[in-house]
Amino acid sequence: MGTFFLTVSFVLWGGLLVCYLFRLDSCASITLWPAWIWTLPGLLLTALGWRRDTKSAVAAMALMWLVYTVAFSEEHKSLIHHRHLKSPEWEAAKRQRKALRVVSLNCAGGSSEAAAEVIAEEPDVVLLQESPGRHEVCAIARRLYGDE
Repeated sequence: MGTFFLTVSFVLWGGLLVCYLFRLDSCASITLWPAWIWTLPGLLLTALGWRRDTKSAVAAMALMWLVYTVAFSEEHKSLIHHRHLKSPEWEAAKRQRKALRVVSLNCAGGSSEAAAEVIAEEPDVVLLQESPGRHEVCAIARRLYGDE
C-alpha cells in the first residue's frame, strides 16, 4: 500500500511539473492556484506511503516536492526581491532621484488598516485596489507626502 501512495504522489508531482513548466491552456484550472498549494496533498500522499521498506523513496519524494515548491512558488521570490529593495544601491539611486518605488495593494474590501500598510514601504506612487473611502485615503496620503 505504501508504494501506491508514493506512486500517486509521483504522478501528481509529474503532472504539476508539466502544468507549471509549460503553462498550457488546458492546465489553467490547475495553475490558477498558487503552486505551493499542491505541495500539501503531495506531501500528505508521500507521508501515507511511509513504511520501513519505503523510507528512502519517501525521503526522495519529499525532496522532489521541496524542489518543486522552490522552483514554482512565487512567494519566496518576492520576499527575496523585497529585501534587496532596501539595498545601499537602491538608497543611493533614491537620493539621486533616479529611482521610483511603486506599491500596489489590495485593501481587503476597503480596510483603512490594510491601506495604511503602504506607509512602511515609503512609496513614491501608491496604487490601491478596493480602497477605503476618500477621507481615509487622503489621511494616508498626508502621512506619506505631507500637505503637498
